[in-house]
Amino acid sequence: MIALSPDQQTARAAAHAALATGKRCSVLVGPAGSGKTTLMQAVVDDVTATGREVVLLCPTGKAAAVLRDKTGREAGTIHQALYGAVWEEDDDEDDASGATASEPTLHFGDPHPPCGKGGLVVCDEASMVGSKLHRDLLHQLCRRKGAQLLYVGDREQLEPVQDTWGPDFAAPDALLTQVHRQALDSPVLQLATAVRTRQAFTSWVPGVCEAGPGDPVAWMAQRAQADATLLAYTNRTRQKLNTQVRHAVGLQGRLAVGDRVVCLLNSHSTGMMNGEVATVLALEPAERGWTRLELSNRVKPLVRLDMLGSKVRDWRDQQKRLPWAQRDEALHVDLGWCLTVHKSQGSEWRSVGFVTDNGYSWLRRSKPDEARRLTYTAVTRASTELRIFK
Repeated sequence: MIALSPDQQTARAAAHAALATGKRCSVLVGPAGSGKTTLMQAVVDDVTATGREVVLLCPTGKAAAVLRDKTGREAGTIHQALYGAVWEEDDDEDDASGATASEPTLHFGDPHPPCGKGGLVVCDEASMVGSKLHRDLLHQLCRRKGAQLLYVGDREQLEPVQDTWGPDFAAPDALLTQVHRQALDSPVLQLATAVRTRQAFTSWVPGVCEAGPGDPVAWMAQRAQADATLLAYTNRTRQKLNTQVRHAVGLQGRLAVGDRVVCLLNSHSTGMMNGEVATVLALEPAERGWTRLELSNRVKPLVRLDMLGSKVRDWRDQQKRLPWAQRDEALHVDLGWCLTVHKSQGSEWRSVGFVTDNGYSWLRRSKPDEARRLTYTAVTRASTELRIFK
């Protein structure tokens, strides 16, 4: 039996009331520390107990992995559940600020319903669901009589890259507002609450939650073997820090054992998804200029060391030159010691170092609310330790 606070009990009743009316799409929102996952699990248990099918989905593979760990239930990506074919192309380059993360554009084909008749789809990390994906989800659910969708998310996080939110966060069906006392024991969540509510924050704790000048490269090098990451707003800073960190830990060449890599494209055949990070355990030359990696998540893909972080279209050209049987083994990656904040959504680390650069300063001046959301998203990626480098 899951123990719920009074505000969680109220939100639980509201969520069930929305489902009981037969509403096709319902939305549950709440900030970091409000117990969204706990409440979502209670609702899922309630619905499952009635014998109804429940499908847990997330916008990214990394978010699905986190959800599986937290709930003990199977969870997949929206794209896996909804589409029979997925391909990706590059978006435009960074804008004048050098800020916007260069993300691939997803193209989908062969859509199908993600659940059976009368099923309930629960989608976590819903702030990452854009308008087109939302439309496709609803359209396919309409093909299954009685099927419903429950979004769970945090409306204070960033909107999807080059898109708008699909879920209606302005008028949610169930709302959590109270950050629990046990959550506020964490200085990191205290800071996240202050950012969200636009309040001043002075409760810095050295070594736990602190901000100021410092060396992010040395900070990350000290945590090279730990559950830690650097985050930045711009790709320029991300690329620079990735190079500097690996040199600081003594790694040579384009890629070496001990390096971290981040997946840049969803790869359903290998099981590694966009934004997922893994450590290189071994490298072995393969044919046609490719290299076979062994990664810490047990994936053994083919990669092009000369195309780390390259344009998707250029990488695709090389992939097409592989024998047909090997194409599904190919993975597009980049160095993963530092990620953009956008790429980090749906993920969590014990320790996070957030590097504020000139692009971030530009964002604060020109788009202050977006900067606040970006800061909030970065802060809430840390579970235990946060260091903001100014």
